[in-house]
Amino acid sequence: MTTRGKTCEAVRAGKKLFNKMLDKSNFSIEVAVANCGGAMEADTISRNGRSPKSLMSRKNVLKYTKIGIKQWFLLILIFACLSITKISAQNADVYVAGTVNGKAIVWRNGIVNELQCVVSRYYYIIKNAIYVNGNDVYVIGYSIPQSGYISYRYTLWKNGIATDFPSDTYPKSVCVSGNDVYMAGGMDIGARYDVAVVWKNGEATYLTDGTGDANAICVSVIGNDVYVLGNDRYFDGINNNEKYIKVWKNNVLIYTIKTSDVLPASMYIDGSDVYVIGATGGNASVWKNGIETVFGKGGMGISYYTTSISGNKSNVYVAGYRNSGGVNDGALLWTNGNVQLTPDAYFYSVFVYNNDVYVAGTAKIASIWQPIIYKNGVITPLSNEAGDAEAVFVSSSSTAINKIDNTHLNIYPNPINNSFIVDYDNFAQVKICDMLGKEALTQNVNGKTEIDISHLSKGIYIISITSEGKIIGNYKIMKQ
Repeated sequence: MTTRGKTCEAVRAGKKLFNKMLDKSNFSIEVAVANCGGAMEADTISRNGRSPKSLMSRKNVLKYTKIGIKQWFLLILIFACLSITKISAQNADVYVAGTVNGKAIVWRNGIVNELQCVVSRYYYIIKNAIYVNGNDVYVIGYSIPQSGYISYRYTLWKNGIATDFPSDTYPKSVCVSGNDVYMAGGMDIGARYDVAVVWKNGEATYLTDGTGDANAICVSVIGNDVYVLGNDRYFDGINNNEKYIKVWKNNVLIYTIKTSDVLPASMYIDGSDVYVIGATGGNASVWKNGIETVFGKGGMGISYYTTSISGNKSNVYVAGYRNSGGVNDGALLWTNGNVQLTPDAYFYSVFVYNNDVYVAGTAKIASIWQPIIYKNGVITPLSNEAGDAEAVFVSSSSTAINKIDNTHLNIYPNPINNSFIVDYDNFAQVKICDMLGKEALTQNVNGKTEIDISHLSKGIYIISITSEGKIIGNYKIMKQ
């Protein structure tokens, strides 16, 4: 069914449900109408009481109120559906993770899905900590008690179901490649300081030895290579306080960058180039293969903060925000170093899909800091309640089995006898599943590659191709 068809169906269903609700006795409803400039005072209309704002009879109040409520209800539904259209893209689903009133939330194309939470705790989603692999949605966050001693507990959600970690374990990032789930974070192993850790399917590998206070904050899988970004700080108990940004590739340290007070925020891999962002001394910086470029110069009470980085073959995007005199001065999105300021907002996570740029954050709307998605310069609220959107991920739609418009990717022939060709100009992972979703084959490719499926039974299969952490194509094929 098309988005427009679903919209009409939702409006009809909502209209029918609303009529049923109005026909019930003892029904009272509050109508709050908001516009761009402010909000209309909420009126309460009760079938069993007088209208607080009119001398009309109860019968007439109900008659005209019913018409007005139905009209507003339809307008609200239409607005919601239009908002979904603004968020989503053709053959793509937009996932945003965040919190509203202490509850962990994932929005899929603007539709709310609450994650499994404990009522007595407040939840927070970690910046950029969402990954979508086919129909599986992974999110990382942490929680603290609503009252009493503040103890952090980290959680991984898969499709809304929570797995809590021990108090000495705190993952910060998740990435999936084939059947393998990778996480990066920190752990208390009883050494002098915490160690940076990467997990593969729950098995931990220590990246540091505990002589410095270390943490891993980002993991990315490109082809057969696993990249981890982290930081490490060393103390001698007197004066020495050395800080380092570190990047590991396949558990081997490849970059060590000494800094004054910077903590890295995010990492982006483009072919053989490794980009790391962070802020130091009020400046916003990017390190490309270990070489620093300052693209946001602080000073005179102005400080820049970076939160996320993403890109495509021609552009690199960095999200962040700016403080002036200790007060928020607006959200920032840099494109190849050129900045765009959005007042009364914070940007926390950026994701580039084809030619669309998505940013998750929060913005002050009608005096409330609301979670938002910012797509190509347009802000769409995700809730009218207070909250934050901390992570965004865009993937090809699981219901759209069509090739995404990508001139660099091609597979042939179709139908297939014993093998087919994947022609792509970069590293990619090919995953083949049957029509029931059971995985039949996963293989990494680089350039034009022949895939042997002679061992598979005849029938229809779904091919999903992933590159640089993004699904770039879904195909339906027939094995003869």
